[in-house]
Amino acid sequence: MILTRSPFYYNVTFNEFTTSVDFELSVGRGSTSSTTEIKNYSFTKAIPTNDTLNTWIDISPYIQESYNHTSIDLSGISANVVRESNVDSVLIASVTAEKKDSIGNNQAPTSNKYIAVDGYSSYLEGQNLQRTNKILLSHDEYKADYRGYFLIPLRVVSGDSNPTVNGTAVPLSFADNNRNYIKYLVIFMADYNSLITVAFGGETITVEPIEECKYEVNEIQFLNKFGVIELMHTYKVKKETINIESEKFKNNYTNGVSYDTKKHQLKKYNVKGNKKINVETGFLNEEYNKTIAQLLMSEYVWMNGIPVNVDSSSLDFKTRIVDKLISYSLDFEYAFDEINNV
Repeated sequence: MILTRSPFYYNVTFNEFTTSVDFELSVGRGSTSSTTEIKNYSFTKAIPTNDTLNTWIDISPYIQESYNHTSIDLSGISANVVRESNVDSVLIASVTAEKKDSIGNNQAPTSNKYIAVDGYSSYLEGQNLQRTNKILLSHDEYKADYRGYFLIPLRVVSGDSNPTVNGTAVPLSFADNNRNYIKYLVIFMADYNSLITVAFGGETITVEPIEECKYEVNEIQFLNKFGVIELMHTYKVKKETINIESEKFKNNYTNGVSYDTKKHQLKKYNVKGNKKINVETGFLNEEYNKTIAQLLMSEYVWMNGIPVNVDSSSLDFKTRIVDKLISYSLDFEYAFDEINNV
């Protein structure tokens, strides 16, 4: 599973007769054995010098053009269930490289197929990282609203056993296509009043039900570093503000003799409004620092199903040793203008 917010280099080694390489990249839906193409790209790279041993091409930017991310609709779910991914949030990338010699003859081509998601790796994880996690979350201790849902993204392959919630299996069906390579275990939190243990593929996480009686609980979905939707709840104060931008001109509407004092001399125009939201997370465990970091770096975020952008540009991470209780204040802005201009 490749991560296309970071470079992924397809490498080709040369022999003494190679002068150029023709690359063909196909991006599509389906499976690694049968793919329906969405887009196709062709490239030719010539050997710069006779002693060059290999060449490569970064295929990530081309795959990214075909993603289509949406939030996950959880309405109407009343029991634990495993559901497939949204359309075009997981793609199949097929690469073929064909070397040519000095007289234009083709040499034996190489081909590879990859499952691609819109995630990223860190610098310290190295080049061309391919995730092998089964539970696509960054730590193993989570909190969730006891009246809501919790999402657990799973990397699925044929033959995987069912995930379990407190030892009870949740049926996992598998079809060999892109929407099933990543699936989501939806936990219906109302069925639990104590710590929940989820296991899949030899990995385990826990989810603690949280009861908030005073404030509105907000559901934040975002695309995490694994390229999948992660869900986080905030439990405390939520405040909204509105920012207005406009231009002005001076209206000299006199007829030379008189003017109407009820008209605007200074006239506003091109007025735009954008609402912003500040939320307090409530108390979190220290491991949530990883979640908060990925939320701040995410390019796709939804709050209660509405598209927003993270407006916080920096954050001081807290620790139990120094700060004792850990909570954060996060700023967002709605990802659209208040006045409809579409």
